[in-house]
Order: sequence, then structure tokens, then C-alpha cells
Amino acid sequence: RRKQREKEEAEAEEAEEGAEGQEGAEEAEEEEKEEDEEEAEAEPEDGQEREIEGEVDENGEPKKKRKKNKKKKKKKKKKKKRFNEDGEEIVDEEGGEGQEQQEGEDQEEEEEEEKEEEEPPIEPVEPLDPLVKWTLTYQYRIQDVLKLDQKYYAEMAKMDNPDPQIVSLLKGVYSLLGRRQKDVEQWEKLRKFVDFNLGKKCALITPADPEEKKERYKYSAAAVVALKEEELQSLSHGAYILYKWICSALDLRLMALSEFKGKKDKRNVQFFGVNKNYGQNTGTGDFEISYIPEEETTQQQVVEQKEQPIVEEQQQPPVEEQQQP
Repeated sequence: RRKQREKEEAEAEEAEEGAEGQEGAEEAEEEEKEEDEEEAEAEPEDGQEREIEGEVDENGEPKKKRKKNKKKKKKKKKKKKRFNEDGEEIVDEEGGEGQEQQEGEDQEEEEEEEKEEEEPPIEPVEPLDPLVKWTLTYQYRIQDVLKLDQKYYAEMAKMDNPDPQIVSLLKGVYSLLGRRQKDVEQWEKLRKFVDFNLGKKCALITPADPEEKKERYKYSAAAVVALKEEELQSLSHGAYILYKWICSALDLRLMALSEFKGKKDKRNVQFFGVNKNYGQNTGTGDFEISYIPEEETTQQQVVEQKEQPIVEEQQQPPVEEQQQP
């Protein structure tokens, strides 16, 4: 009986201590809330006026000063006090996991705020010059040709009865590389030129150089003008890559001539835009070079095209004489 009484008394004392500890924690929280409310009432809100102690204006009234609008800083969350069964407050040890996590979160928040303040405004990007844009595109196409495997060249060279589109494409390629028209007319002669060094030969072409021979580009454009990209892609991957390269070379040549030669020599580069199916963005809206598709030509327009170069040739010599001195 004595032991039972002692146990009951001990349990009652523990329960009383736990209740006192909880009441103490609640009272502490209430006191903190009251203090925060008093501080908020004492301080004027952003933009409101407050009296300055010891200073008086002309009328004898205390001077008032308007509080500046300040950015509200984020208040750190207060830790809730924890108590064990005996009513004692639980305190985290220094360097504990909970403290480290909270410090890490605080540092991340501060770093994010600093980044937001330090980030400069985004400046608008100026568009590339058309000649620069087409030059970059041509360089990408050259890289694609150089990366082609030997098997694609061997595949085209071994064709006994090739598709007419592949024959026309290779005619355009080797015309641009400087082969004579007699050599590219027959397939038996043309197939002998196809080897693994074709990519290196294509890389030597410089369409942006206005001093290159115009005839090469003229024959090349005439050979590939009627080709269709989708059909070439289904026939041979190597032929598709070569087609993209030759279209890019002709586009760059067109752009270079329009830049270097000016409006007078537009008639010399009109053959690049003969057909709408040729290449991508060829022709002319981008470069402001007018052309007449084959389907829409009329007799009157053909006559005008023939007469126009003659008139310009008559007008050109005096202009050149004036520019020389």
C-alpha cells in the first residue's frame, strides 16, 4: 500500500509540473504577441506623418516628418518551444541538424534576394546582317558534308540506273566544282568523279567571293532548280546533304552579288530564282531582288527581259567614266 501511495503521489506531482510548463509556454507566446502589437501601433505606417521630438515649426506646433516607404523584410520564423514529459524545455544542441537546416535555408533566401537585386536588365539582341546569316548557314552545311560517311558516296557511285534527281544533283555539284559540261552529261563519266574526297572539294568553294566564275553557279543552278527536297531525302541521305549544301551555296552567292555589285547587276543573278521550288527562301523577297517564275512568264515579259540588258549596257559606260576620277 505504501508503494502504491508513493507512485500515485509521484504521478500527481509530474502531471502538475507538466501543466505548469505548458501554461508557462502559452503565457510566453501571448506576451510576445502583445509586444509585437504594441510596437506596430507605436510606429506609423508607410507614408504617414509622425511628430519629431524637440522641434517646432513657425506656428509653434511640433514638426511632423513623413515616414519613407521601406521594403518589408521577411521576418524569421520563431521556433516553437518544446517540452518533454517532465515539463522541461527541450533545447537543440549547437551544431545540431535542425539548426544547420535552418541556417542553410536562411542563407539560400539571402542569396536569392541578392541575385534578384544584382540581375541587370535584358538588352534586346540586334538581328544579324543577312550576309552574315547566310555565311553562317553555309558553314553549317559544309560541316554536314564533311561528316558524311564514305558509304554514302559509294552508294551513289554504284548505282547502275540512278534516279534522274540524283543525276541532276551530281551534275549541279560537279558543275560548281569546275567540271566541264561534257564530263557531267553522261552518267558513266559522272560516277567516276564520286569519291570520299568530295566533301573536301566542296569545302574549297567560296560563294561569297565576287571574283569567282559566274558560269559555274549558272550551270549548277540550272541543274538543281527542279529538284525536290523530300524525294531526295527518301532516295539517299548523302544526296540530301549535298542538295542542302548546294542550295546554301547558291543563296550565299546571290546575297554576295547583291551586296557587292548593287542594283545595276541584278539581271546577272536573276537565274537563281527561276523556280519557286529551288532551295529555301531563294529568290528574292529577303534580298529585294525581283524575279519571274517560269510558270508565270508571258511573251511581253520575255521581250522586256531581253531589251532591258541592252538599255542598261548603253547607260553603264558613262556612269563608270564618271566614277573613275
